[in-house]
Amino acid sequence: QTSSAPYDFVGDGENMSEAITSARLFAIFEKKQLSLTFVCDNGTPAEQIIKVTYGDSPADIPAEPTKTGYSFAGWFDDDGNKFDQSAAVTKETVYTAKFTPKKYTVTLVVNGEEFKTVEAEYGSKVNFGVPSSGYFLFWYDGDNKQWTDSSGEMLEAYSTDGNVTLYARFL
Repeated sequence: QTSSAPYDFVGDGENMSEAITSARLFAIFEKKQLSLTFVCDNGTPAEQIIKVTYGDSPADIPAEPTKTGYSFAGWFDDDGNKFDQSAAVTKETVYTAKFTPKKYTVTLVVNGEEFKTVEAEYGSKVNFGVPSSGYFLFWYDGDNKQWTDSSGEMLEAYSTDGNVTLYARFL
């Protein structure tokens, strides 16, 4: 059997069951089918594999995955190279979805007036600061849930997929 990358040997075009004294043989090769694996890194959907003929570019790729609080940044290989759908495929590769946290606006209200706005990145903790007047206790939302301590530091990482308004609570 003969092998020549990027092709797979699939036959010689002849029935070799009878003795041959003189023959002209032709090797037949097909381009290899390569796998591209797309892994979603805790996004939805899970892993998907597509087959592409060596030297071709993939006609279809998985839809952009989703992940709450994050924007899809693209598919990247282990070396950090971004997937290019127009590029010819020459090796099997695993691509992982990369996500970047979304940024949201937090509007802070003191005594019915807008105090300031702060940008909060999904999954991070922010210190919103405190108003200078009165004895400040914490920032809370419209459901009366406490978001910060008395220094204005968030109690937990930002996990709301959208903008919010918080209100100052005083003693």
